[in-house]
Amino acid sequence: MAAKSVRERRPDWFVFTDIDRRGASRTVPMEVLSLGFARTGTASMQMALTILGYPTYHTSRIVTNPPDADLWSEAIEAKYTRHDTDSLDRRFWDALLGHVSAISDVPAASFHEELRAAYSDVKCILVEREVESWYKSWHDVQIRAFGNVMFKIVGAIKPGFVGRQYRLLDAGVCRGIIGASTTAELEAKSRAVYLAHNERVKATIPSDRLLLYTLGSGWQPLCDFLGKPIPNEPFPNINETAMINEYVQAFITIGLTKTLRRWSLYALPAVAIGLAWWYATST
Repeated sequence: MAAKSVRERRPDWFVFTDIDRRGASRTVPMEVLSLGFARTGTASMQMALTILGYPTYHTSRIVTNPPDADLWSEAIEAKYTRHDTDSLDRRFWDALLGHVSAISDVPAASFHEELRAAYSDVKCILVEREVESWYKSWHDVQIRAFGNVMFKIVGAIKPGFVGRQYRLLDAGVCRGIIGASTTAELEAKSRAVYLAHNERVKATIPSDRLLLYTLGSGWQPLCDFLGKPIPNEPFPNINETAMINEYVQAFITIGLTKTLRRWSLYALPAVAIGLAWWYATST
């Protein structure tokens, strides 16, 4: 039997919306912050928390609702460029994340201090991986995407869809969170940023509010920490590297297809007019 495509495994990653969350309000309480850096099982944790009843925000939500990228870009600029987080108050997070009860993955995990200031009662989870194992996965996905020429090209010709995502990856995650403007800098700085993130989480969150979760531990420690019954299904185990690389390619293809369709609306009439003019002048 052929392996299922990413669209078959995660159909929610292909339900696109165009919601501007500016001015929105909170509709569900914020309860859980899963603060593992990207490439630490964040998609598996998103699914696990969703199964436990927490609507969970993951980077995939930025892709499926492109206007979110603008708000994340503003947040990253405020924290990492201007070093002024006064605007990142509860009203900001209620607007951007008011429809979810939990978060997983960057960029959200990189704002754990701001989120905890807004939601002091949240419980936090940190998943760590051995740094070289983590770096290989990070390199195979994020650094590969950063250097993806087709991603850049389609982002330039489709700025409102693919372009938003590439700008967030480039100016936001790479230049902002990592502090790198080239592939070489990304490779040189990523490990230190990853380790510093983990240490900062452990240093600033009280031990009774933080679960240090080990991948492969199953439901028991997570459910004990959150006070939830153990579900009658296996703990999610997603091969994120393969799936996300497939998703990036599918996303680029969707953006390119939309662009070609839009261009065809103008190109076909132009060709028809040109042929008519040629026929008229030649006869």
